[in-house]
Amino acid sequence: SRYAQTADAATAERTELEAKLAFVTVTIAHAPADTTLKVAGRSIPADQWAAPILAPAGAVDVVLSDAAGKELARQTVAATAGQKTPVVLDAQPPAAPPPPTADDKPDFSQAPPPPPQETPGRAKLRPYAYVAGGLGVAGLAVFTIFGVMSNSDFNDLKGSCTNGSCPPGKSGEINDGKTFQTVANVGLGVGIVGVAAGATLFVLSLGGKSPDSAGSTGLVVTPGFVGLRGSL
Repeated sequence: SRYAQTADAATAERTELEAKLAFVTVTIAHAPADTTLKVAGRSIPADQWAAPILAPAGAVDVVLSDAAGKELARQTVAATAGQKTPVVLDAQPPAAPPPPTADDKPDFSQAPPPPPQETPGRAKLRPYAYVAGGLGVAGLAVFTIFGVMSNSDFNDLKGSCTNGSCPPGKSGEINDGKTFQTVANVGLGVGIVGVAAGATLFVLSLGGKSPDSAGSTGLVVTPGFVGLRGSL
């Protein structure tokens, strides 16, 4: 009771002082005998390792060494006044990874196959596809033009001819109408066949069996036929 007031004053002073000081709490694992601990360059006796250790505020080096002075572990922490900063040191270095074995080698047998490459034989069909497609478009254009001209002549004759009889002066216009209709029909046929052949050749040029291994193939255009001719 004589020193109760002094003890209370000392406790209050310590509490006030701790708010101005920084501490570190060190946890050590696998420490061999005669291990030394230094906090901010100051050696700490082993019996004080379990208690908070006074340190200057700021960057603090915590180093664990063996009896020969060899460094076993190190950690730099930022100590803050009024706080206890935890530090964990392991004196046992991490185990080295085992050497690679045959089972660890990468397996390239499951690698995805390379993308298919366009063979020269397939590429040879591409120009024929363009030619056939161009002929088809031209044929459809001929069909459109001469079809319009044929319809125009037919409408003119329809107004001039009655009961299937036309004036003698209309014979030339009748012949022109027939010619226009014939040319339009031929253009329609060439257009349909050309567009179909061009589309087929273009598809074949993208994939499928190589034409080199399938014999000779060629585009044939005649007054009565447009298409492919070849041998297997």
